[in-house]
Amino acid sequence: MKKREKNNDSDKKYFNSYELDKIKQLGDKFGYEARKDYEEYFLKYPKDYTSYPFFASFLIKYRKLDDAEKILDYGFNLADMDSRFKANKEKYEYLKKHYILYKLKILFYREDYQGVLDLYDKQYGVISSYINVNNAFILYCQKMIGSLGDNWKREDLSSYLYRQIVEYREDDFKDHIKKHLADDAIDMDEASPTIFVPEFPVDRVMEEVKKYVPSDKCTYPGGLEDSYVFKYDECGRDRYCMTDYFKVFCFHNTSNFITISPTIIDDVSFQYIDLNYLKKEDNYALKKKSQIEKFYQKYKKHFI
Repeated sequence: MKKREKNNDSDKKYFNSYELDKIKQLGDKFGYEARKDYEEYFLKYPKDYTSYPFFASFLIKYRKLDDAEKILDYGFNLADMDSRFKANKEKYEYLKKHYILYKLKILFYREDYQGVLDLYDKQYGVISSYINVNNAFILYCQKMIGSLGDNWKREDLSSYLYRQIVEYREDDFKDHIKKHLADDAIDMDEASPTIFVPEFPVDRVMEEVKKYVPSDKCTYPGGLEDSYVFKYDECGRDRYCMTDYFKVFCFHNTSNFITISPTIIDDVSFQYIDLNYLKKEDNYALKKKSQIEKFYQKYKKHFI
């Protein structure tokens, strides 16, 4: 028992889970501003090898791909020279998997799709439990280099995401997002916790969104997609709370929409595109229509 306590005490100089969790929370609230906190943490705990991928993931999200790659390489090379760490096979394999995973994501967002597939094939034994050969991420890369093959036919696929990768169709997207759209027949209190209000003009809004995507106003949240935030006051509800924002997810560097949904934004530093001018245009059109109707009502006998 004493020996275990001694080991725990000695491990404290290598990492601080409480401090790292606080930094992740700062990242959720203040976005990219939390970068300096990550940097200060690794100055204090350079041997917290398994946490370098978290920092890299943070940098990828904010499109700092070169910096993310440097952090990944730095952390992995430090670990690779540490015989004590490498002796713990479970931790070392965990680090190696995440190292490769984020390398793949960096290659993807650089649009080096052949590089993704080459690295995946080379490291399949390490990464296959995270990304199998039929994963959408791999499928998309194969599609982008023209090596998808004849086995993938849109009409045979039940998965929405896979269908859109094989052959993108906007009508499929519109059908997919119906779960987030309310209408006058739906009681908002009984609807999904993430839903647009009935008055949200989804078709008009999405046509306007096309003017802004693709662009550099996005983040890289996952493996396939770019994420954009738009503002449209009282557009819907997220987690049963009304919100003025909605997110749009597109396939990387395209205007091919994957999904949209209302969202509550916790990050006070995030960038968004304000579409409230559409409301002003609609109000002006409504007011103009109302004035014309009043004119017609007043002078309609002259039109008979």
